[in-house]
Amino acid sequence: IPESIGNPTHLKHFDVAWNALSGQLPKSIGNLTYLEYFSINGNALSGQIPESIGNPTHLKHFDVAWNALSGQLPKSIGNLTYLEYFSINGNALSGQIPESIGN
Repeated sequence: IPESIGNPTHLKHFDVAWNALSGQLPKSIGNLTYLEYFSINGNALSGQIPESIGNPTHLKHFDVAWNALSGQLPKSIGNLTYLEYFSINGNALSGQIPESIGN
């Protein structure tokens, strides 16, 4: 996913599920401040979920399942107060789910 994905800042729905995408999630995902739906499940994306993922505070649907993501969930996940759907299964994430997710 290219860094330029953060350029259309009014994007509300981003769904690239069940493809063969590889690489890492760019930090520019956080520029999508109007984002409500984010689905990248079923790809081969790796690396960590960027801290900037907590910037689109109206995000309701977050699905990064069935990739090769690693590391800990960023604490900024707690900024997603409108979150209704959260799926991270099928990755290599470690650590704990941040307590801030319940805020």
